[in-house]
Amino acid sequence: MNSLKNRDIMLAKSVFSLDDDVDHFSFFLLRLLRNAARDTVLANQLDLEPIDCMDHQTLVYRIEHAADHSANIAKHIIMLNGSQQKIPDHLLELMFNAGTEAVNLYDKAVNAFFSKDIAPSVEILDQQSTIDDLDREIATKAFMNKQRNSLVICAICSIRDNITRIAECAADIAEIAINRAYKMTT
Repeated sequence: MNSLKNRDIMLAKSVFSLDDDVDHFSFFLLRLLRNAARDTVLANQLDLEPIDCMDHQTLVYRIEHAADHSANIAKHIIMLNGSQQKIPDHLLELMFNAGTEAVNLYDKAVNAFFSKDIAPSVEILDQQSTIDDLDREIATKAFMNKQRNSLVICAICSIRDNITRIAECAADIAEIAINRAYKMTT
């Protein structure tokens, strides 16, 4: 989100270039978790119950998806810079706020997953409406803007979509955290 707000092309390029590394690391973790689900010795070495490997596998998928969405945002920042186009400041601020909120929800969700605490997970699910409200506000202002450059409008729409999807990843992780907490009590 900092590369978006500050129009920091070097940071955007760095984020975009890391996407393949995240993909490779995710693949490695998924292989490890699949093996641990079948091998109780490996699961014990990882301090996991074999059944927990499925929850961790879903977590890895959601983290990888969030990284993909971040890379897509970075790609649009790079593209706008290359065409010397800019998102208007008032929209940029709204998008930064929505993105920051989505990333904060995502961080809370991952922490809730590992802490096995239900309360933050429920808060995350409740706060999804905040992202939806910001998304609608961005959409309204983007299409009512005097500047009607198709490249900028497409970038705004794509960035909006990716921010919303990061928040959805957070909600998915929060739901996994809730399910894990209930599995522990039964």
